[in-house]
Amino acid sequence: MKVGGLAKKLYRPHSIEDLKWITSHIKGYYILGGGSNILMNDQIVFEHVVFMGDYDKNYLVLNEDKSIVCSASIKIPKLIRFAAEYNLGGIENLITVPALVGGTVVMNAGGEPNAPSISDYIKKVEFVKDGKVFFVDKDACNYSYRNSIFLGKNWIISKVIFQFSEIPHAKIKNKISQKIIFSKIKQDISVPNLGSVFNESDKNIMRFLRYTSFNNQGLYYSRKAHNWISNGGNGDFKQAQKLINRALLLHKLFKKRIHTEWIVWEKEINE
Repeated sequence: MKVGGLAKKLYRPHSIEDLKWITSHIKGYYILGGGSNILMNDQIVFEHVVFMGDYDKNYLVLNEDKSIVCSASIKIPKLIRFAAEYNLGGIENLITVPALVGGTVVMNAGGEPNAPSISDYIKKVEFVKDGKVFFVDKDACNYSYRNSIFLGKNWIISKVIFQFSEIPHAKIKNKISQKIIFSKIKQDISVPNLGSVFNESDKNIMRFLRYTSFNNQGLYYSRKAHNWISNGGNGDFKQAQKLINRALLLHKLFKKRIHTEWIVWEKEINE
């Protein structure tokens, strides 16, 4: 999105021991993966930020039972293409999502009409909390659309085990190609953005906002992609807040349902 603040202390863990130390010694930290769904306040300095991009970033293994174990820092497109090599798939709809596995597991990415969620293929999740490592089955993660037990917590996902469907490689390759073509046509990837702002909103209201907020120098609701805020170049956090609040207000006035999908780092964590 090219909108963000500063970190006074940036932690870059590489091992499970690093995560155990961080979660037992540091309080009030934000967790940053690929940052593809995070809006940061550019007016403050965050005391503690844990960046997961370097964590065990090459760990991606196929087991004998055809389950796949991967680090939370693996990029989603890399996971999809790795699985495809073994005729395993199911989440090709996420091929254009520039996120890390950890973030997509927290947010339960996917789940749009006629598309699976990433949780449909999760077997187990390893996470670190208060200096201890936990390994839980998918059923214990309370998954629903864009929601999980991890959302809003300071638990750090470290590893995930997936069980994908067996699909011919040619079919997976075709799905990937179709999604890439669709994204080029329907999604506004020409300028920085965070994708969909809301995971539930009224199309008529959002259409009105698309044609009344255009600002090619700052932030605006994209005229190409439904429910996207794009950055024309000089966008900032206050502009994002204004656009989001405008949508929330209009939905409230017209008694329509709306729910923000973005994770917003608005203020420092005092815990």
